[in-house]
Amino acid sequence: MRNERLNSTEGCLSHDDVVEAKYTIGYIAATLAIAWAVEIFGFSGTGIAQSVLLVAFFPAIVAFAVNVIQRKPARAQLKPLTHRITGRSVVFAVVYPLLFIVAAAVITLITGVGRISAEGLSNKLSVNSLLLFLVLVAVTFLLSFGEEYGWRGYLLPALTKRHGKFAATTMVGIVWGLFHIPVYYQLAAIAGINPPTLTVLDAGFVVTFAFAFSYCYYLTESILPCMLLHGMWDVILPAAFGQRGSGIIEIDGFYLSALLVAMGVALIPWFITRFNKMNANALREEGAAIV
Repeated sequence: MRNERLNSTEGCLSHDDVVEAKYTIGYIAATLAIAWAVEIFGFSGTGIAQSVLLVAFFPAIVAFAVNVIQRKPARAQLKPLTHRITGRSVVFAVVYPLLFIVAAAVITLITGVGRISAEGLSNKLSVNSLLLFLVLVAVTFLLSFGEEYGWRGYLLPALTKRHGKFAATTMVGIVWGLFHIPVYYQLAAIAGINPPTLTVLDAGFVVTFAFAFSYCYYLTESILPCMLLHGMWDVILPAAFGQRGSGIIEIDGFYLSALLVAMGVALIPWFITRFNKMNANALREEGAAIV
Protein backbone atom coordinates (compact mmCIF):
# COMPACT_ATOMS: atom_id res chain seq x y z
CA MET A 1 0.00 0.00 0.00
CA ARG A 2 2.87 2.37 0.72
CA ASN A 3 4.23 1.85 -2.80
CA GLU A 4 0.74 2.37 -4.21
CA ARG A 5 0.36 5.68 -2.39
CA LEU A 6 3.82 6.98 -3.23
CA ASN A 7 3.68 6.04 -6.88
CA SER A 8 0.23 7.49 -7.40
CA THR A 9 1.08 10.78 -5.69
CA GLU A 10 4.65 11.41 -6.71
CA GLY A 11 4.41 9.96 -10.22
CA CYS A 12 8.02 8.78 -10.22
CA LEU A 13 9.17 5.30 -11.09
CA SER A 14 12.31 3.52 -9.95
CA HIS A 15 14.38 1.37 -12.28
CA ASP A 16 12.69 -1.74 -10.87
CA ASP A 17 9.29 -0.19 -11.52
CA VAL A 18 10.22 0.52 -15.15
CA VAL A 19 11.42 -3.05 -15.64
CA GLU A 20 8.27 -4.41 -14.02
CA ALA A 21 6.15 -2.20 -16.28
CA LYS A 22 7.89 -3.57 -19.36
CA TYR A 23 7.20 -7.13 -18.26
CA THR A 24 3.56 -6.24 -17.58
CA ILE A 25 3.12 -4.70 -21.03
CA GLY A 26 4.85 -7.68 -22.58
CA TYR A 27 2.54 -10.01 -20.70
CA ILE A 28 -0.57 -8.23 -21.95
CA ALA A 29 0.66 -8.11 -25.55
CA ALA A 30 1.74 -11.77 -25.59
CA THR A 31 -1.45 -13.08 -23.98
CA LEU A 32 -3.76 -11.14 -26.30
CA ALA A 33 -1.74 -11.98 -29.42
CA ILE A 34 -1.68 -15.72 -28.71
CA ALA A 35 -5.33 -15.85 -27.68
CA TRP A 36 -6.55 -13.86 -30.67
CA ALA A 37 -4.46 -15.95 -33.08
CA VAL A 38 -5.98 -19.18 -31.78
CA GLU A 39 -9.50 -17.78 -31.56
CA ILE A 40 -9.47 -16.24 -35.04
CA PHE A 41 -7.39 -18.69 -37.07
CA GLY A 42 -7.41 -21.89 -35.05
CA PHE A 43 -11.10 -22.49 -34.50
CA SER A 44 -14.42 -21.41 -35.93
CA GLY A 45 -18.01 -22.59 -36.04
CA THR A 46 -18.43 -25.85 -34.15
CA GLY A 47 -14.87 -25.65 -32.86
CA ILE A 48 -15.54 -22.56 -30.75
CA ALA A 49 -16.03 -24.62 -27.57
CA GLN A 50 -12.55 -26.10 -27.94
CA SER A 51 -11.21 -22.61 -28.60
CA VAL A 52 -12.72 -21.24 -25.39
CA LEU A 53 -11.35 -24.08 -23.28
CA LEU A 54 -7.89 -23.78 -24.81
CA VAL A 55 -7.41 -20.02 -24.62
CA ALA A 56 -8.75 -19.93 -21.05
CA PHE A 57 -5.39 -21.29 -19.87
CA PHE A 58 -3.23 -18.83 -21.83
CA PRO A 59 -3.29 -16.03 -19.19
CA ALA A 60 -1.84 -18.40 -16.58
CA ILE A 61 0.65 -20.02 -18.96
CA VAL A 62 2.04 -16.66 -20.06
CA ALA A 63 2.09 -15.41 -16.45
CA PHE A 64 4.12 -18.41 -15.31
CA ALA A 65 6.50 -17.87 -18.25
CA VAL A 66 7.00 -14.20 -17.35
CA ASN A 67 7.55 -15.11 -13.69
CA VAL A 68 10.23 -17.62 -14.72
CA ILE A 69 11.93 -15.02 -16.92
CA GLN A 70 11.89 -12.61 -13.98
CA ARG A 71 13.30 -15.42 -11.80
CA LYS A 72 10.58 -15.12 -9.21
CA PRO A 73 10.77 -17.87 -6.57
CA ALA A 74 8.15 -20.61 -6.64
CA ARG A 75 6.72 -19.42 -3.34
CA ALA A 76 5.96 -16.00 -4.81
CA GLN A 77 4.42 -17.57 -7.92
CA LEU A 78 2.12 -19.74 -5.83
CA LYS A 79 1.13 -16.99 -3.38
CA PRO A 80 -2.19 -16.24 -5.19
CA LEU A 81 -3.16 -19.85 -4.48
CA THR A 82 -1.74 -20.29 -0.99
CA HIS A 83 -2.72 -16.97 0.56
CA ARG A 84 -5.22 -17.31 3.40
CA ILE A 85 -8.86 -16.85 2.36
CA THR A 86 -11.68 -15.53 4.55
CA GLY A 87 -15.31 -16.42 4.97
CA ARG A 88 -16.23 -12.96 3.76
CA SER A 89 -14.53 -13.50 0.41
CA VAL A 90 -16.22 -16.89 -0.07
CA VAL A 91 -19.64 -15.49 0.83
CA PHE A 92 -19.15 -12.65 -1.64
CA ALA A 93 -18.09 -15.08 -4.36
CA VAL A 94 -21.31 -17.06 -3.90
CA VAL A 95 -23.85 -14.36 -3.03
CA TYR A 96 -22.82 -11.61 -5.46
CA PRO A 97 -23.50 -13.50 -8.72
CA LEU A 98 -26.74 -14.89 -7.26
CA LEU A 99 -28.05 -11.45 -6.27
CA PHE A 100 -26.86 -9.86 -9.51
CA ILE A 101 -28.61 -12.44 -11.70
CA VAL A 102 -31.78 -12.48 -9.57
CA ALA A 103 -31.94 -8.68 -9.84
CA ALA A 104 -31.46 -8.91 -13.60
CA ALA A 105 -34.22 -11.52 -13.81
CA VAL A 106 -36.63 -9.33 -11.86
CA ILE A 107 -35.88 -6.36 -14.12
CA THR A 108 -36.45 -8.38 -17.30
CA LEU A 109 -39.80 -9.63 -16.01
CA ILE A 110 -40.96 -6.21 -14.81
CA THR A 111 -39.99 -4.50 -18.05
CA GLY A 112 -41.46 -7.28 -20.16
CA VAL A 113 -38.31 -8.01 -22.18
CA GLY A 114 -38.15 -11.48 -20.67
CA ARG A 115 -40.71 -14.12 -19.76
CA ILE A 116 -40.60 -17.25 -17.63
CA SER A 117 -40.20 -20.44 -19.64
CA ALA A 118 -42.27 -23.29 -18.20
CA GLU A 119 -39.98 -25.79 -19.91
CA GLY A 120 -36.83 -24.09 -18.65
CA LEU A 121 -38.20 -23.78 -15.11
CA SER A 122 -39.14 -27.46 -15.05
CA ASN A 123 -35.74 -28.51 -16.37
CA LYS A 124 -33.73 -26.42 -13.91
CA LEU A 125 -35.65 -27.37 -10.79
CA SER A 126 -35.30 -31.13 -11.10
CA VAL A 127 -33.07 -33.05 -8.70
CA ASN A 128 -30.76 -34.06 -11.53
CA SER A 129 -30.38 -30.43 -12.60
CA LEU A 130 -29.45 -29.38 -9.07
CA LEU A 131 -26.81 -32.10 -8.89
CA LEU A 132 -25.56 -31.11 -12.34
CA PHE A 133 -25.37 -27.51 -11.14
CA LEU A 134 -22.98 -28.48 -8.33
CA VAL A 135 -20.85 -30.53 -10.69
CA LEU A 136 -20.68 -27.73 -13.25
CA VAL A 137 -19.68 -25.18 -10.60
CA ALA A 138 -16.85 -27.48 -9.50
CA VAL A 139 -15.71 -28.00 -13.09
CA THR A 140 -15.84 -24.31 -14.02
CA PHE A 141 -14.08 -23.48 -10.75
CA LEU A 142 -11.12 -25.54 -11.94
CA LEU A 143 -11.31 -24.30 -15.54
CA SER A 144 -11.29 -20.67 -14.41
CA PHE A 145 -7.80 -21.08 -12.92
CA GLY A 146 -6.14 -20.03 -16.18
CA GLU A 147 -7.86 -16.67 -16.36
CA GLU A 148 -7.93 -15.96 -12.64
CA TYR A 149 -4.24 -16.67 -12.12
CA GLY A 150 -3.35 -14.47 -15.08
CA TRP A 151 -5.73 -11.57 -14.56
CA ARG A 152 -6.06 -11.47 -10.78
CA GLY A 153 -3.01 -13.45 -9.64
CA TYR A 154 -0.46 -11.71 -11.86
CA LEU A 155 -1.76 -8.66 -13.75
CA LEU A 156 -3.98 -7.01 -11.10
CA PRO A 157 -1.35 -6.93 -8.31
CA ALA A 158 1.30 -5.65 -10.73
CA LEU A 159 -0.92 -2.79 -11.90
CA THR A 160 -2.34 -2.04 -8.45
CA LYS A 161 1.14 -1.45 -7.05
CA ARG A 162 1.74 1.37 -9.54
CA HIS A 163 -1.71 2.74 -10.36
CA GLY A 164 -4.03 2.02 -7.44
CA LYS A 165 -7.11 -0.16 -7.24
CA PHE A 166 -9.52 1.75 -9.49
CA ALA A 167 -7.13 2.29 -12.40
CA ALA A 168 -5.71 -1.22 -12.11
CA THR A 169 -9.18 -2.75 -12.13
CA THR A 170 -10.19 -0.69 -15.15
CA MET A 171 -7.07 -1.71 -17.07
CA VAL A 172 -7.48 -5.39 -16.20
CA GLY A 173 -11.12 -5.17 -17.25
CA ILE A 174 -10.20 -3.68 -20.62
CA VAL A 175 -7.59 -6.37 -21.24
CA TRP A 176 -10.04 -9.04 -20.11
CA GLY A 177 -12.68 -7.69 -22.48
CA LEU A 178 -10.27 -7.54 -25.42
CA PHE A 179 -9.24 -11.11 -24.65
CA HIS A 180 -12.82 -12.31 -25.26
CA ILE A 181 -13.68 -10.26 -28.35
CA PRO A 182 -13.04 -12.93 -31.04
CA VAL A 183 -15.09 -15.53 -29.15
CA TYR A 184 -17.90 -13.07 -28.44
CA TYR A 185 -18.01 -12.09 -32.11
CA GLN A 186 -18.22 -15.71 -33.25
CA LEU A 187 -20.93 -16.53 -30.70
CA ALA A 188 -22.97 -13.49 -31.80
CA ALA A 189 -22.58 -14.52 -35.44
CA ILE A 190 -23.77 -18.05 -34.66
CA ALA A 191 -26.77 -16.63 -32.76
CA GLY A 192 -27.49 -14.23 -35.60
CA ILE A 193 -27.51 -11.16 -33.34
CA ASN A 194 -25.69 -8.14 -34.81
CA PRO A 195 -22.12 -9.37 -34.04
CA PRO A 196 -20.35 -5.95 -33.80
CA THR A 197 -22.90 -4.45 -31.41
CA LEU A 198 -23.30 -7.53 -29.24
CA THR A 199 -19.53 -7.98 -29.06
CA VAL A 200 -19.07 -4.41 -27.82
CA LEU A 201 -21.80 -4.89 -25.21
CA ASP A 202 -20.42 -8.20 -23.93
CA ALA A 203 -16.84 -6.90 -23.81
CA GLY A 204 -18.09 -3.76 -22.06
CA PHE A 205 -19.80 -5.86 -19.43
CA VAL A 206 -16.56 -7.73 -18.78
CA VAL A 207 -14.90 -4.37 -18.01
CA THR A 208 -17.59 -3.54 -15.45
CA PHE A 209 -17.62 -7.07 -14.01
CA ALA A 210 -13.88 -6.83 -13.37
CA PHE A 211 -14.70 -4.60 -10.38
CA ALA A 212 -16.46 -7.46 -8.60
CA PHE A 213 -13.52 -9.78 -9.23
CA SER A 214 -11.00 -7.18 -8.07
CA TYR A 215 -12.95 -6.59 -4.87
CA CYS A 216 -13.09 -10.34 -4.28
CA TYR A 217 -9.32 -10.56 -4.79
CA TYR A 218 -8.47 -7.55 -2.62
CA LEU A 219 -10.38 -9.09 0.30
CA THR A 220 -7.74 -11.82 0.66
CA GLU A 221 -5.21 -11.51 -2.19
CA SER A 222 -6.14 -15.07 -3.11
CA ILE A 223 -7.56 -16.14 -6.47
CA LEU A 224 -9.50 -19.08 -5.01
CA PRO A 225 -12.59 -16.98 -4.14
CA CYS A 226 -12.31 -15.36 -7.58
CA MET A 227 -12.32 -18.82 -9.16
CA LEU A 228 -15.47 -19.64 -7.20
CA LEU A 229 -17.10 -16.38 -8.32
CA HIS A 230 -16.12 -17.16 -11.91
CA GLY A 231 -17.55 -20.66 -11.69
CA MET A 232 -20.81 -19.52 -10.10
CA TRP A 233 -21.36 -16.87 -12.77
CA ASP A 234 -20.58 -19.14 -15.72
CA VAL A 235 -23.10 -21.72 -14.50
CA ILE A 236 -25.91 -19.55 -13.10
CA LEU A 237 -26.19 -17.07 -15.99
CA PRO A 238 -26.99 -19.59 -18.76
CA ALA A 239 -29.28 -21.47 -16.37
CA ALA A 240 -31.23 -18.30 -15.65
CA PHE A 241 -31.41 -16.84 -19.14
CA GLY A 242 -31.74 -18.52 -22.52
CA GLN A 243 -33.97 -19.28 -25.44
CA ARG A 244 -36.17 -22.23 -26.43
CA GLY A 245 -36.22 -23.68 -22.90
CA SER A 246 -32.47 -23.48 -22.28
CA GLY A 247 -32.98 -21.06 -19.39
CA ILE A 248 -35.62 -20.22 -16.79
CA ILE A 249 -36.23 -16.87 -18.47
CA GLU A 250 -36.44 -16.49 -22.21
CA ILE A 251 -34.90 -13.25 -23.43
CA ASP A 252 -33.23 -11.86 -26.51
CA GLY A 253 -29.43 -11.90 -26.15
CA PHE A 254 -29.10 -8.25 -27.14
CA TYR A 255 -31.44 -7.00 -24.40
CA LEU A 256 -29.77 -9.21 -21.81
CA SER A 257 -26.29 -7.93 -22.68
CA ALA A 258 -27.47 -4.31 -22.59
CA LEU A 259 -29.08 -4.86 -19.18
CA LEU A 260 -25.96 -6.50 -17.74
CA VAL A 261 -23.80 -3.59 -18.91
CA ALA A 262 -26.18 -1.05 -17.36
CA MET A 263 -26.23 -2.93 -14.05
CA GLY A 264 -22.45 -3.35 -14.09
CA VAL A 265 -21.90 0.37 -14.65
CA ALA A 266 -24.40 1.26 -11.90
CA LEU A 267 -22.46 -0.82 -9.36
CA ILE A 268 -19.02 0.65 -10.09
CA PRO A 269 -19.43 3.58 -7.63
CA TRP A 270 -20.14 1.09 -4.83
CA PHE A 271 -16.94 -0.79 -5.57
CA ILE A 272 -14.98 2.46 -5.68
CA THR A 273 -16.17 3.28 -2.16
CA ARG A 274 -15.08 -0.22 -1.07
CA PHE A 275 -11.65 0.32 -2.62
CA ASN A 276 -11.30 3.68 -0.88
CA LYS A 277 -12.29 2.12 2.44
CA MET A 278 -9.70 -0.63 1.97
CA ASN A 279 -7.04 2.00 1.25
CA ALA A 280 -8.02 4.01 4.33
CA ASN A 281 -7.93 0.92 6.56
CA ALA A 282 -4.51 -0.05 5.20
CA LEU A 283 -3.15 3.43 5.91
CA ARG A 284 -4.47 3.33 9.48
CA GLU A 285 -2.88 -0.08 10.01
CA GLU A 286 0.38 1.18 8.59
CA GLY A 287 0.29 4.24 10.81
CA ALA A 288 -0.45 2.13 13.89
CA ALA A 289 2.45 -0.19 13.03
CA ILE A 290 4.83 2.76 12.75
CA VAL A 291 3.71 4.18 16.09
